[in-house]
Amino acid sequence: MEKTQCRRTVLNVLLTLSLSAAVLLPAFLSTGCGEKTAGSGTERKPAASPEAFLRTYQLQGHVVLVEFGTVGCPLSEKGLLEMKRLNREKTIPDLSYVRVEGSKDRETARDYFAGKAPGFVIHYDSGASVAQAFDATVYPTFVLIDKFGHVRYRGGMPEVAKLVDWVATLEGEMSDPGGEAALLETVSVDSAALLTVTRLPDVDGRITTLGSRMGQGGLLVVFVDTSCPFAGTAIGEMPIVAGKLAGYGIPSVLVNIGNPEQEVREFYAKRQTGTAVLYDVTTDTQQKWAVTSVPTVVLLDGRGKEGYRGNAVWADLARATEKTLGLGVGSVRFEAQGTGFG
Repeated sequence: MEKTQCRRTVLNVLLTLSLSAAVLLPAFLSTGCGEKTAGSGTERKPAASPEAFLRTYQLQGHVVLVEFGTVGCPLSEKGLLEMKRLNREKTIPDLSYVRVEGSKDRETARDYFAGKAPGFVIHYDSGASVAQAFDATVYPTFVLIDKFGHVRYRGGMPEVAKLVDWVATLEGEMSDPGGEAALLETVSVDSAALLTVTRLPDVDGRITTLGSRMGQGGLLVVFVDTSCPFAGTAIGEMPIVAGKLAGYGIPSVLVNIGNPEQEVREFYAKRQTGTAVLYDVTTDTQQKWAVTSVPTVVLLDGRGKEGYRGNAVWADLARATEKTLGLGVGSVRFEAQGTGFG
């Protein structure tokens, strides 16, 4: 899974969220001789900032790769094993590793990691507060943090060659680049081509392509899931947003990613969305559309070109709609606020 061009300052998000307690298992912090390090097995509660997160685990001043994953997800396990290999072989000596575990079943997760013994910190995040703070609510997501606590990459597990180059670049930074530190990579999504190949079922079982949903003015695609509260905010306001855009010839569609079919059906049976709901129980759509967090809002023009990609901030979407359709400033307004988180 690749990353989007999300430039929102992570520091600002983190200051509004509290991080859940972390447990360090003795097996993970043991030395080569199997001796426990001091403080292992204790709970640590990081303050609400990335610098504090690093400080909690004595990683300040280090470049850190964090995997946000969950037990039972094959891609999360694949990423964990790759990080374990890189750590064991010291492939990138200046890189440290952390796994943020999103499973709600703490005991099952403990048993799982006891058998894996990755050799680095496991931070338990059953409430998903850390994942939400880092815009990493889709599992797995990998986040690379520089020495000053800024997120510099968010997406799928990077290729080792890229990771080597990125770590060298970040190690070479002698001064804090600030909260607007540039991301190391952006990705271009061929949305026009994806419209024809993205075939998904709706909640009634009918399979269609996203392209068939296009209107004369384009299409609004909102990627969500059933568990993220910020996605819930976007879903709840979709009748307002979809109704307004329909008047401009722009249909809307919710695309639910990563949840089991039965869960999806039950979830949307209880809600008025004001628009069609498609779903993908796999990570295929997530990866092809470079979705690294939910909700992610994508506005496509009549040719399938992206006019907006970002959070569900409806004022931002309104401005993008005006630009896409060539309308006057202030002509599109939504009677809903949306959310800058996700």
